[in-house]
Amino acid sequence: MDAALALADVRVEDLAKAYAELDRSIRRDASNAVLNIANSIWYAPNVRLKPEFLSLNKQFYHSKLNALDFTDPRASGMINAWVNQETHGRIKKLFDGPLSGATGAVLANAIYFKGTWEHQFEQSKTLERPFNLQYQQQKTVPTMEQSRSFPYLETDSFQAIWMPYNSSKLRMFVLLPPKRSTPLNLLSNLNGLKWKSEILPRFAAREGMLRLPKFRLEFGAELKPSLIALGMRRVFGGGADFSSMAANAMQLDAVKHKAFVEVNEEGTEAAAATGAAVALVSAEHAKPKPFQMIVDRPFLFLIEDAPTGSILFAGVVVDP
Repeated sequence: MDAALALADVRVEDLAKAYAELDRSIRRDASNAVLNIANSIWYAPNVRLKPEFLSLNKQFYHSKLNALDFTDPRASGMINAWVNQETHGRIKKLFDGPLSGATGAVLANAIYFKGTWEHQFEQSKTLERPFNLQYQQQKTVPTMEQSRSFPYLETDSFQAIWMPYNSSKLRMFVLLPPKRSTPLNLLSNLNGLKWKSEILPRFAAREGMLRLPKFRLEFGAELKPSLIALGMRRVFGGGADFSSMAANAMQLDAVKHKAFVEVNEEGTEAAAATGAAVALVSAEHAKPKPFQMIVDRPFLFLIEDAPTGSILFAGVVVDP
């Protein structure tokens, strides 16, 4: 697990402290946004968790730890009820059916986010406009419009813009590949280092017009295949070693994840100027003409905590 997550040289205690500080920063900065990041560990009643493990998870990760009889057909419903509560009723289920009675532990993670824009989209400008789907199909979707100065970047590979959320340091980036390309092509050339060192510093304030479809996404995944592909095969089999977690011989059975994001016109115009670092255009150069960014085809979005640079959500919208 350490190797797959590139944490082999990091002490467990140092990692826990770093995550705790990141969690505090995100919650502090999301002062006028709803942001819930909830983790829980559910374990069979015969499992004897070690005190050090319990202390670490409660103190630094704020994980909810519960013994649960997985042979009880109501077990999945109990986990689902916790998820429903933590996400304000937006995510009702992680599990669609009963759990295996042989389950030793379940790790559950639920994330819910809803923010209001610092700069409002006028509802009167939201119109039904065409959106180009995959395979040369098209549909009409409610599309918002706004004209003002945006932090903006344009390259041969994409157009990009970012918008702050009201009274917080959270912001959403929208990256739109050209018509001849796709978000997957864009992602294939994008990584964390390139994003922070080559792309973020190039955003500059520029007048322009943005058209962005309203969208509401709910995403869910069983992460076991992905984790195995990353190299975490042993934790799901008989060779698993969770001796620092419990006295019992255990193996990981399921890792469920679900997320909810909603983007619409809501927002309040802020009186103060944003404090984000935006490179301003020098007066010595000609003022660039206003841009047009018409998001009428599949695009990539990121929601980031600006002070830490942590990406909370990353998604591809193929059909709003």
